[in-house]
Amino acid sequence: MLAGSGALIAFSVPMFAALEWPNPGTLGQFASTSDKLIVSWFQAVTTRTAGFNSVDIGTFHDSTSLMFISVMLVGGGSTSTAGGTKVTTLVVLLLATIAFFKSRDTLHAFGRSLGVGEVMKVLALTVITLLLVMLGMFTVSISHDGHFLDLAFEVASAFGTVGLSRGATGELDETGRTVIIFLMFVGRVGPLTLGFFLTAKAVSRLRYPAAKVHIG
Repeated sequence: MLAGSGALIAFSVPMFAALEWPNPGTLGQFASTSDKLIVSWFQAVTTRTAGFNSVDIGTFHDSTSLMFISVMLVGGGSTSTAGGTKVTTLVVLLLATIAFFKSRDTLHAFGRSLGVGEVMKVLALTVITLLLVMLGMFTVSISHDGHFLDLAFEVASAFGTVGLSRGATGELDETGRTVIIFLMFVGRVGPLTLGFFLTAKAVSRLRYPAAKVHIG
């Protein structure tokens, strides 16, 4: 988890600085390089959970908003008060991808191995997250004819229980606000509850013949 958090920080901080450095609405308003770097560090790190902002979120470039959407969906560490899918989920997905290309049946990292059961839990959590987020974006876009990126930012911020906004929160109707409230609840309680639910192992008495499915 620490390695994953460090990697996310190492990615998001310089990326935010590079994208927003000349933007007069964000980093461009600061004269010194040190101030820009401090704001970049603060904004990129707190975006995954805290929801604090030192610059106007509504003045972000679209590319920066997309990056923030991705890190908000990831969220913080497992068993923490943060929302999102959690850092360990992303790490296991990346390890599973690497193991696939290396034709391995198990995942290896930091002197430990993860079995197929752990990967299945992560896949289930990821699929449910994607379905909920996409459904939330679709529902909010039906009830409110705003900029899609603003609405997507609202949905991702709600699921990650972050609280950042590009300014569309006050424009949402009752349907949109209900979706945001629901996603905030699911983002905080749902993944953790699902994790406990998936720990219950059911032993099947039936065994089926193996089959190969053509993918891609």
